Order: sequence, then structure tokens, then C-alpha cells
Amino acid sequence: MADPTTDESADAAASPALKGGAFGVLHSRLKALNTSLLERIDKLNLSRKDVFGGQESAIIGHDRIQTENNCVPRDIVSVGNTVIFGYNVFVGLKNETALTDVFSVQLFENGELRTGDPNFIDDISFRGDFQELYKYYKHARFLQFREQNGRLYMVFQTGETVDDFKVFRWRIEGNTLVYEDNGGDTDLEPPNQLEFEWEPCTRDDQVSGEHPHVSVLDRVFVETIGGDLTIKVENNTASGEGIFSEPVDNRDQTLDDAVISYAEVGHLLLLRIMPYQEAPRYYIYDYKRRRVVREDT
Repeated sequence: MADPTTDESADAAASPALKGGAFGVLHSRLKALNTSLLERIDKLNLSRKDVFGGQESAIIGHDRIQTENNCVPRDIVSVGNTVIFGYNVFVGLKNETALTDVFSVQLFENGELRTGDPNFIDDISFRGDFQELYKYYKHARFLQFREQNGRLYMVFQTGETVDDFKVFRWRIEGNTLVYEDNGGDTDLEPPNQLEFEWEPCTRDDQVSGEHPHVSVLDRVFVETIGGDLTIKVENNTASGEGIFSEPVDNRDQTLDDAVISYAEVGHLLLLRIMPYQEAPRYYIYDYKRRRVVREDT
């Protein structure tokens, strides 16, 4: 008969991870997985550098910008070796906000910053627009700089939300700035994500008959009455059948209730159809194949 004490000692020696119970086992496994993952990441990073090249980011120095008042930093931009630092301060009982309450012009030379020429942005037209901004908008504050298409934009919030803003526009000429105007708002509006514009159908596009429909360029005909949305390729109001049909939520809607828009892109006709009290549905009609597919994504 074996000695129980000897057997227990052997088991413990064979499985030291069991000393810590289930937690110890999990900890050991996770530690091993972590080491393996880090090694794989390092190998992948080395392979990436071999293919694309790479340069490690490192801080090579730091400096301080002195402002007349305590401020909340917002943004910084460089034009040549001139650096413009934008910030916001609480002006308190001052009658007006000066340029130096929002901007600090610095010169970067020999790896160091020193006070630059404030006239770099002290354009008479800009000063007037700037003073008018802070005079008429009590929530006015600087938001950010934007560089785009050879211009520098100074963006200011004018209301309680960032959706209310005013943009001063400068033209970058070499290492200098030339003030243009305060109408840069439209330049920074989000671009239209679509390369086309939807054209709405009107009452003039409606075709009367036993099964009335809306004519889209006299090539496709759409209706959402009688309980379904139907797309036809023939201007036939004697029949309610088409090449595509699917149910709508409201069976009692009229031809006027649906909102229909379209856009022609090459040999495709795009349709945006919003049945009564429903979200828009999107369809693609292929002129060549004479086929319709629904594509809401």
C-alpha cells in the first residue's frame, strides 16, 4: 500500500500551479498568453517597419508660452517659424476683449520660443471684425485653428453650443498671413457625402387613372396606394402591377401622402420613397437589366 503522504507530495510537486487553486491556474495561463501576444505584436511591428518604414515619436524638448492672464489653452498653429497660440481668458470687468486676450504670437528660432511680433495678425479689418464679434456675442470664445486649401481659419463659438460659430479667414502667403474676411463659415461646413442631389417629385408628375402613379422621368412609375409600394416601368394606369412590390404600413394613404425623390447616376436610377408616416426607403433601378433592388444601408 502506498504512503498517502508521499502521494500527495508527488502530486503537488508535479503540479505546482495547483497550490494556488483555480485562480493560480488562470493567472499562469493569462500571463503566458500576455507574453505570447506581446511577442507577436513586436514581430508584427518590425515587419511593418520593414515594409513602410517608421520613426519613433519622442519628446525632444519643451518650452513655455507666457500670457498676460491665466488662460485655458485651445489650439496652436505655425506659419513658417511664427507660432500663434490661441486661448480663452476671463476678462472680468474689462470693457472689451483685446487680441492679446485670445492670441499670443511667438517666434520659434534655434529650438526655442520667444515673443513674436503681435502685428503678424494685427490687421485693421481683422481687428474690427474681432471686436465686433466679442461686442455682439456674449458667448464668444475661441475654438480652434483650421488649415485648408491654402487658408488659415480661426473658428469662434458664438452661441451656447459649438453648432453656433463664426470663422475668420486668412490667406497663407509663404510665411505671412493676409486677412480676407469673416465669412469662412461655409468653407468649413461638412461636405455633402453624396455626389448627387435628390430631386423631388411634385403633383405635376402624378398620372391619373384607375391605378394612379407618380412618373419619374417618364421611365419609372411609383405608387404607394392600395396597401403596397409598387414600381412600374410602363406608364399603364389600367393595371396596378409592376416589376417590384412590397407592403406599406398604411393601406389608406393617397398618392399625395408619399414623398418621392430621385437621382439619376449613370445607368442607375436611385429612388428615395417615404410612404405615409414611415421612414424613407431606398431603391436602385438598373435601366439595362430593368431590375429593382431595395438598399437602405
